[in-house]
Parts: sequence; structure tokens; C-alpha cells
Amino acid sequence: MATKKKTIKSYKSTTKTIVTPDGKTHKVKIGSAADKKYSTQISAPTIKTSTPISSSFSSANLKSGSSGNEVKTLQQALNARGANLVVDGKYGPKTEAAVRAFQKSSNIANDGIAGPITKGRLYGQNLATSEEVAQDQEDVALQEALGQDPAMKAIYDTLNLQIQMAKEQGQRVNPDLTITPEMTARFISEATSKLDPYYQELIRQKKEDIGTSIQRLQEDYNTQIQREEPAFQQTLESQDINEAEQGLAFSSGRVQREQNIISDQQNRLTDLQSTTQRSAEDLGVSGERTLGSRAFADLGIPTLQSYIAGRGTIAPRGQLAPKGSRNLYNPLGNISGSMPWERETGIKTEVGNLKDQEIKKRILNTGYGLGNTSLG
Repeated sequence: MATKKKTIKSYKSTTKTIVTPDGKTHKVKIGSAADKKYSTQISAPTIKTSTPISSSFSSANLKSGSSGNEVKTLQQALNARGANLVVDGKYGPKTEAAVRAFQKSSNIANDGIAGPITKGRLYGQNLATSEEVAQDQEDVALQEALGQDPAMKAIYDTLNLQIQMAKEQGQRVNPDLTITPEMTARFISEATSKLDPYYQELIRQKKEDIGTSIQRLQEDYNTQIQREEPAFQQTLESQDINEAEQGLAFSSGRVQREQNIISDQQNRLTDLQSTTQRSAEDLGVSGERTLGSRAFADLGIPTLQSYIAGRGTIAPRGQLAPKGSRNLYNPLGNISGSMPWERETGIKTEVGNLKDQEIKKRILNTGYGLGNTSLG
């Protein structure tokens, strides 16, 4: 007859023992109403230790990778709060998760690091300074705010990870990110030295282009004047020949007809000068708005020779006599100019970049390490 093998079932404990502040021991079911009731009454876990708690526990951080007796004590304290950890003295993922759960329930920054505030709450001791408590409250508020914005939370978590990795490599986070006036002055000098050659060259080229364009307008105007005078003389001569052939050389209307030719020529001169001046003014307005009044003044104020048409006293009849000069363009004044503005903006942007680089360098640079604080 075959003997039946007894199967021994292994049961995971569903109860735990809680010691309340009055010294009474209560065996309760894990997760029950009694468990929740008595757990909230516990101000500190009962931990067996041969020395007073204030001297046996340091304020040093315990985190993932930590090990030793203090980690065992932490695990025991967490178990007394309802965790179900193996007390092996190794700060692994389960211990970290239990720390986070306790931090969340205690309304402190849940970073998974058992620092002075976390251990102080857990052990019923005040192991944190007032500054650390204030910082922790700020961290809690920040985590709550970030929780409402997943994108910002992801950025924040990534930055925290980078900082943590830097710390593990011996780098430190420097809380002093002040940019002094002396540093700002140095950044302005560096930015100016870097960008000035570029903008000075742009301004030089623009001046040269405007100067060349105005010079061409003047040359074209003078060329046209030189062409107008022979044509004017030819018109008067043709009029004299026609008057003689028709026997009107001494008629009363001859002078008026000649004056009409001179008036027409004067109108042509006026139109030519006005057209040239309008083109020059367009160049001047555009140039001054680009260069600014100060830089544009270096070009000087170009002028244009005026002429008057007349019969003349010597042959050939008909002359275009100079009659003073006119400014081609009168500067508007008090215009900053787009190029100087772009230069100033570029320098400000570069100064901002230099400040950002300085701050980033300080954040993760051992040379500026003035503190390494994680409150937990």
C-alpha cells in the first residue's frame, strides 16, 4: 500500500505585532482597521539598542547602495511602520520603496533617501537643522507643483539624476550662483570683443554702399546736365533759323517764343534735380535708419549743383549757368539705427549665454563645490 506524502504548505504571515505608546502589545491583521488605528498612534518604533537613540544614529544620508548596521536599524523601523522588509542591512530597491512610502505618508520630500528629516520622523528624534526642515518643505511644495506638469516633472527628474551621478563622481552642487557686477563687466568685455569686429564690418560695408550709391547719383546728374546744354543751344539756334526764314526775326512775338524755350529748359533742369534729390533722400532715410544718426553723420551731407537756363550773351546762344548748391539729404537725427540695435542685442544675448555657462559650470564643478546637501 502506497504511503501518501504529506504536503507542507508555507503560509506568509498576515499579522503583525504593534507596541503602542502606552506599552501595550497588539497583534493585528496587516491592513486591517486596527492596524491603521494603532499605526497612527505610534510616534516612534520600538528599537532595541544599547545606547540612546540620539547618539546611536547619525544624520548622514542612507540611500541606494548603502549598507551596514544603520541600514538594519532603518529596516527594523520601517517594518514597525508596516513595511515587510528583510533586515539584511542592504539598502536595495525594496528599502528605497519603503522609505518613499513613509516619506509620502509623512508629507516630506519623497526622494527615497533617508536623510536627517526622514530618520528624525522615523525614529522620533530631531536630527535636522531648521534650515534643512525649511528646505524640505520647499522640496515638498516643488514636488506637488511638478506633479501637475508631467513634462516639467520629467525634466526635473532628469536633472536630479544628473546631479546625483555627478555627486557620486565626487562633484558637488554649489548653491551660490550669484553673478557679481565685476563678472558681468568681464562678460560684457568678452562679448564686445567677440561681436564688435563682425558688426563694425557690417557698418563699414553699409557706409560704403550708401556712399557709392550717392556718388553715382551725383555723377549721373552731372552727366545729364552736360547733355542738356548742347541740346538747349541747338533748340535756340533752330528757333532763330526758323524765325529768319519766316521773316519773323524782328517780330514782337519772337522774344516770347524764345522765352518759352528757356522756360521749358528750366523745367527740365528742375525735374532732373528733383528726381536726383528724391533718390538721394530715399537712400539717406534708409541708410540713417540702418546705421543710426551717429554713424551716418560720418558720410557727410552730399550736395547737388543747381543750374539756371538763360539766353546768354555770346555764341552759341543758350547757357546752363551754376546757381548755388542744395543738400541732397538732411539727416533726421536721434535715430538709433537697426545695426547698432542688433549689435547691442547681440552683446546682451552673448552676455546672457556667458552667465548661463558660468552657472552651469558652477553647478557641476568640483572647483566651486561649496555644499553637498540632500535632505531626504
